[in-house]
Amino acid sequence: MSIESDYHNIIRLGRELAMIDGSHSDRMIQHVAQCAEAFPSCEWEPVQQTDWSADVFAGQEWLSRLLREEALPSNVVSLWVDVPRIEMNPANIYLHGCDGFDPDDEDAEWASSAMYSRNLVINEFEVPSLADMRERISLDPKRNDQLLSATPPAVVASLLIDALPEVADELLFGYHRSLGVGVGFASGGILNIGWITPDGWTRLNGSS
Repeated sequence: MSIESDYHNIIRLGRELAMIDGSHSDRMIQHVAQCAEAFPSCEWEPVQQTDWSADVFAGQEWLSRLLREEALPSNVVSLWVDVPRIEMNPANIYLHGCDGFDPDDEDAEWASSAMYSRNLVINEFEVPSLADMRERISLDPKRNDQLLSATPPAVVASLLIDALPEVADELLFGYHRSLGVGVGFASGGILNIGWITPDGWTRLNGSS
């Protein structure tokens, strides 16, 4: 399979994950199964044994802590969550607020306009399942390139799908009708999830 085909398959599987109903654990179990079928040369067995259950509550606590420290500025219209390259860095994610959002932009041009980025020590959040995964799989891209490219954005997107509605009142703070949300690597490539609203999610296919 070519590198370009791999990339498009990763994007496709990420978009499909954002449409899966159920819990974070349900989504990740299904996503990992789909990835294992698409990229069988990677070591998916340790990932299939991952405990996803701690991610969402820990994510809610992190978001609430950030928003207690400082509300989003009124001119922020979207959120971009910086996903870690776990083969090189700890499993920490960071929240950024931006003044634009383009749901069709896979190159993350809209995310380059980050205007809200808290002090990194306050902002950072170690995703439990990704931290665990770093200990149990090979971090060599030659061995697990597609796994390392596909799994971290999927984990972060999935936990946000569950965590953001729980802090929507704090997040929107009365003057945001909605916020576009995307996750991705700082080096490029992004998975746009949709819009968080006071009533929950409007996803890119128009579903709630």
